[in-house]
Amino acid sequence: MTIKARLPKFSLVQKLIVGFAATAFLAMLTLLFTFTGLYSLNKVARDIVKNDLVLLRSANMLRQSLLAQEGYAGKFEILKSPEFIDLFHQRESECLKTLQQLEQEKHGGEIAGIVASYRNYLATVHLMFEKDSGALSRHKPAAQRVINAIDTFSANQQLLLNAKLEDADRKEDATVRWTLIFSLTGFMLAIAIATLFLFNISTAIVKLKQATHRIAEGDFD
Repeated sequence: MTIKARLPKFSLVQKLIVGFAATAFLAMLTLLFTFTGLYSLNKVARDIVKNDLVLLRSANMLRQSLLAQEGYAGKFEILKSPEFIDLFHQRESECLKTLQQLEQEKHGGEIAGIVASYRNYLATVHLMFEKDSGALSRHKPAAQRVINAIDTFSANQQLLLNAKLEDADRKEDATVRWTLIFSLTGFMLAIAIATLFLFNISTAIVKLKQATHRIAEGDFD
């Protein structure tokens, strides 16, 4: 007994059922892979909006506020006007509010360096406001340390953001590529099923014509 004889023979209907089932499976696989890819991209986008952009925007606000505070401190150093103390405290409140919001949003570990350097800067400036002559030469280096901490934090966050964007691009490319592969495979399978169906129908019609001609010629075998 040959291997061919042992293999089961499928009827045309069975072949069509198997082919359509495979096509439906590929279609479902395409939808599932596309949905998974889009969900992953949406998750990355939401994480960027909720975390990375918030941190970068907050860092920029802290930098601008600190520069304004240092400007008021420098003017007070020259003019000794209490008006600049009030303006400094207004900007100080903005900074502290921003830092507090970041800590409440569980970013305390990421901004620990900024918080420490800013507290040191505030202590130095407050001594200067109290006419401590030793603080006059220390507030500018203290401010520069805060700016350096903010710039380092912003640069690190930008690197993390770029890494997330590159990862999102890779996921998008993979989603598009595999969606096209599954779609084209399903399309080719559908064409193969249609071709098989037409071939079997045409073969049956040819055999029917041949049998009709034989009967017309008196061949009943």
